[in-house]
Amino acid sequence: MGGVSYVENLVKAVRLLPTHEQPRLFLISGEANLAALEQHTRFLHLFDGFCYCGRRCNEVSQLVSVPCYPFTGYAELFSHIDFCFLGADAELDGYPSAAWIPDFQFLHLPELFSDEECQVRTAWIRDRARHTSLIVLSSRDAEQDFGRLVPDATTQTRILHFHTLPDDGLLQGDPNKVQQKYGLPDRFLLCCNQFWMHKDHATLFRALALLREAGMVVHLACTGSTDEYRNRGYFDELQQLIHELKITDQVQILGHIPRSDQMQLMRRSLCMVQPSLFEGWSTVVEDARALGKTLVLSDIAVHREQEPDYAAYFEKSNAFALAAQLNKLLPLMQPGPHMVRETVAISESLQLVKGFGRCFCSIAREVLQYRTEIMI
Repeated sequence: MGGVSYVENLVKAVRLLPTHEQPRLFLISGEANLAALEQHTRFLHLFDGFCYCGRRCNEVSQLVSVPCYPFTGYAELFSHIDFCFLGADAELDGYPSAAWIPDFQFLHLPELFSDEECQVRTAWIRDRARHTSLIVLSSRDAEQDFGRLVPDATTQTRILHFHTLPDDGLLQGDPNKVQQKYGLPDRFLLCCNQFWMHKDHATLFRALALLREAGMVVHLACTGSTDEYRNRGYFDELQQLIHELKITDQVQILGHIPRSDQMQLMRRSLCMVQPSLFEGWSTVVEDARALGKTLVLSDIAVHREQEPDYAAYFEKSNAFALAAQLNKLLPLMQPGPHMVRETVAISESLQLVKGFGRCFCSIAREVLQYRTEIMI
């Protein structure tokens, strides 16, 4: 879903540009990844059409709300399009394309991956470097990782920071009602991360226990999937930790909730906490930035690079440091929403998102120019 969200944010960014700056956009699929089409339907209307390389065009055309164009392969496809983004395989050799590599988590936290998975991810990244005109990365940190992993790569890299903007009408929503819907108290912290090992919920839970021992009882709401594919028992371990720390009455796990509800809870919360050990470029941080929310973030490189306006940092994995930061900040905080902050933040985020769209278009033009020079 992270990749789907990336595509959605990218297409929305391009569609915010003045009409004369917008390229025509087509979603491309072959038979192998057709099953993922359903995940794109909510924003498919933002595309000018759907390009399908396969034998089931009549069937597929009934599934999409935009014009469907059938193709037998890349040679025919590139008679219709100029540039392909995200795709990366041997058949793209010689065609103008760029591939996005989201992150290099397995380099930073190899203990969370099997040797086989590390090898598969390394091969996948090297393959992308070999078969596309340009590699797109979300951060300077990721660009450094790419250089470490593929020091002999001949393909160039470009950094494309993505940004988000709240959906229209969000500020007219009622965060108090959503708070009541989930039975949350007026004062609560919010953590919006899947329950994956590298998100390090354990440090946050231990910080709450330390604050409780010091006389400060803090309520925490957590959203996100509870399924960790690398360790099916991990969520059970976290629940046991909550019980052992005696903070069961303080932690409310909401699981996967509608995005509209999640955004209203962001608005209502005292602040947001993200204790991650690793991020590629955090969508949660971008969402919080767009709402002018205070964030308490682990001091990993990408969090520092994102540099949202209202951020406080603590040493990663250090529950004492997180507890100290919360102890300092929470007495000064009130439940949201904070309308002045939100209005300013959304205005600033609109410009950031347009910049995201323009940077993408610039990358596409650069690849096309480079390919033209090679052909000449």
